[in-house]
Amino acid sequence: AFSAPIPSYNVPAPSFGGGFGASSNPYSSPGAPSYSSYGGYGGQARRGLHPMVVIAAVIHFLFGAGFVLEAISLMFTMLLFLVGGASVLGSLPEDAKGGSAISGIVGLGMLFILPFLLVSIGFAILEIWSGIALLKKRFWARIVSIILSIIYILPFLFFCIMGLRVLDPCIIFASLIGIAVNAVVLTAMFIPDCTSDFA
Repeated sequence: AFSAPIPSYNVPAPSFGGGFGASSNPYSSPGAPSYSSYGGYGGQARRGLHPMVVIAAVIHFLFGAGFVLEAISLMFTMLLFLVGGASVLGSLPEDAKGGSAISGIVGLGMLFILPFLLVSIGFAILEIWSGIALLKKRFWARIVSIILSIIYILPFLFFCIMGLRVLDPCIIFASLIGIAVNAVVLTAMFIPDCTSDFA
């Protein structure tokens, strides 16, 4: 029987450079950089930090330094309560009726300031630690930065509204600065070119 040879259709498929985003992709424009060059899918992340991330870390350091100064001032206030109350009690005669009242006021003052002191120390540690973690590209630092920025913006927004009601330019200006600074941190945490540093 006569059998004709079966033609072979093994035509090589066009190569796209080994994957999506490669430079030989025929569907990409010649001068357009691929997404992989920005640390996206199939590419390497940026070696250095984005400038906005560095600015956000510096803001964390400044806020942390502010909380440290606040904690120091609260500590000095507590010492003044102690030293002042002890000196007043020491100058009173033994049978003075106001001695117990003054000692009670000093004790209540200590209890009132102590929580604020602990909160200031905690926020100072958190701010400085978050700034260091941002420089190390830690993902949890990005989440903490977003939460802290939102927490800070709310009271600044409240003070700005109150300043507008009483038409106090100092309160309005300070509130706007606080809102702008925290908005910079939020912007840095949501820019895609910055978030790729924490992937």
